[in-house]
Amino acid sequence: AAQIHADDRERQTIGTEVSFGSDKPILLSFGDYQIMLAGRIDRVDQIRIEYEIIDYKTGRPFSFRRDIKSKLQYYLYSLAWEKLHPDQKVSRASYYMLDGAGGIEQITIEMDSETRAEMYQKMIDLLGLISDPEKAFTPRFDLDEAKQEERYDSCPDYCPFKLLCQEVFG
Repeated sequence: AAQIHADDRERQTIGTEVSFGSDKPILLSFGDYQIMLAGRIDRVDQIRIEYEIIDYKTGRPFSFRRDIKSKLQYYLYSLAWEKLHPDQKVSRASYYMLDGAGGIEQITIEMDSETRAEMYQKMIDLLGLISDPEKAFTPRFDLDEAKQEERYDSCPDYCPFKLLCQEVFG
């Protein structure tokens, strides 16, 4: 995968393992919702005057490609990059599926206005879903039977919903 990029003379890598939001998460807004985002972008390339976000998928990468348009990572990483670099609009995002035996599949998504509008709406729908206590994913316990002080003892610290549940359910 690195050789493919090295052979493209119009491509210049401007960042690898670009960490963002570790000290202060990036605030992104979607309609009435806001999220705080932190992450690490595998690679950012400049091709002439355009910018591309690149993410390498290893470890069962080909299962990742199923329903690729529903994935949000490339969109959120594009927004994060643009928030950090307002003069560097991302024009495309690529996933490189690496199977470990030399096999490479590239999936590129154009970050045009149609894709951005579709992803923006998906974010609003998702955030609306997880902020509705009647429809959202709930932890491994029954809220009606759990004792108030013991509700979150069984939740792992890495659970992405732990703080949301504590805020929504008290």
